[in-house]
Amino acid sequence: MVAVFVVIVLLLQSYVLGWIFVSGDSMHPTYNDGDVLLERKYGLLEYARYDVVIVSFGGERLIKRIMGLPLETIVIQDGYLLVDGERLYSDLDGKIQWGGCAEGCGVTLGVDEYFVLGDNYNHSGDSRKFGAVGSDNISGVAVFKVFPFSDFGFIENTHSR
Repeated sequence: MVAVFVVIVLLLQSYVLGWIFVSGDSMHPTYNDGDVLLERKYGLLEYARYDVVIVSFGGERLIKRIMGLPLETIVIQDGYLLVDGERLYSDLDGKIQWGGCAEGCGVTLGVDEYFVLGDNYNHSGDSRKFGAVGSDNISGVAVFKVFPFSDFGFIENTHSR
């Protein structure tokens, strides 16, 4: 009976829901070091702008926000994030940098690629550093905040940062 329970738990954790332990400040102020989230892994065929996703990169699992969708062109110009030439507004307008890149640098995403950023824009390793992320490198979407208990509840992924 215990073996069946263990198998069920392992299957659920592998294919349905997973734990995410936030480490670092790349998603600050939305998520902080030590926060605990639940990740939904099933039924994910496509992602939406502002979804908080879990990305596998270089053997690590990173929490990032989708800002660019497949086939869009992403440019950071004058500190603003432009998607197909239109500004995405945020509380950091005029402050976003693309480290070491000349003015107007950008990328056009492929048919199965996403541009992800940490909410702490200028203190985050994200698509500006490691490039576009394929959907096969996204394991799931953050759906529930477990800890701290003061923020316990479902995560709303429609974010205007």
